[in-house]
Amino acid sequence: MSCPFREDTGVYVLGALSPQEHLRMRMHLKDCRSCQIDVADLLAVLPILRNTSPALWSHSCRALFIDWSLNN
Repeated sequence: MSCPFREDTGVYVLGALSPQEHLRMRMHLKDCRSCQIDVADLLAVLPILRNTSPALWSHSCRALFIDWSLNN
């Protein structure tokens, strides 16, 4: 069964959650191995995304999350 928090891992890594959502995700990550793995995987590609131009980043980010969601 998939974790209901899993859909927020990308938003968490990008720092786009509200303060309350961010805190809730941090608490959740203490116990959820599946989300811990997702966050670690996304953090691994974040430096690559940050080193691309903003126009490409938006496209790359969308492609990354679409690919990730289709495979999980």
